[in-house]
Amino acid sequence: MPGLPPAQDEAGVIAEIRTNVVFEKMIASVLTVAGFSAAAHFLIALALRLSANALSLAGLGSLV
Repeated sequence: MPGLPPAQDEAGVIAEIRTNVVFEKMIASVLTVAGFSAAAHFLIALALRLSANALSLAGLGSLV
């Protein structure tokens, strides 16, 4: 049929599309892991700060 690329070109295009899909999935998974890691670090830092504040307030109360 006129206007259609040869089969070899189609195979190359299909392989390139598959490569792009795999790459995009890899990027999405890396960003997901980075997001979960950032959230975990934030929650740990928040818990440490709250516990430090609670301990310092408890220490101030014992001085009075």
